[in-house]
Amino acid sequence: MPLIGSHATVAGGLATGGLGYAAEVGAEVIRVFVSSPRGWAAVQRHPKAGLCLDTCHLFAAGHDLTAPGGVAAMLDELGTAAGPATETAAGTSGRARPPVRLVHANDSLLGCGSKRDRHEAIGAGQIGTGPFRELLAALPDVPFVVETPGGKAGHARDIATLRGLR
Repeated sequence: MPLIGSHATVAGGLATGGLGYAAEVGAEVIRVFVSSPRGWAAVQRHPKAGLCLDTCHLFAAGHDLTAPGGVAAMLDELGTAAGPATETAAGTSGRARPPVRLVHANDSLLGCGSKRDRHEAIGAGQIGTGPFRELLAALPDVPFVVETPGGKAGHARDIATLRGLR
């Protein structure tokens, strides 16, 4: 399975489950998740359970991935909520890694905290390329898929951009 691809390319072969959240409800879902680790503990018992992070959703919900340390802070917050993990993320000084199984890599047309899910091409929106470089380094074995505008040609550009950031 390719580690970076379009949604159709990667998701068709994805065998693990995931838990995501919608940006339209803003930060509330992630706050509930973070403040209720017992909820995650119940889900975590399933061997295929894991998280699907959508970069646009996270940004729209108010996680400023562009701020210095923003990506690490978001992963730390998820790691704390998810509880002890046996894996650690590369370059994170041994901090617990949240059980991320998939990343939907999307830049955001709108600003941080907008509570609106408006995808943009990688590097062309408000997130930029830096946070994607950090996520790729922190989650080296996690598949990244693009759900960006532009059809197949746009997806090919975004995949090439992500591969160049690795």
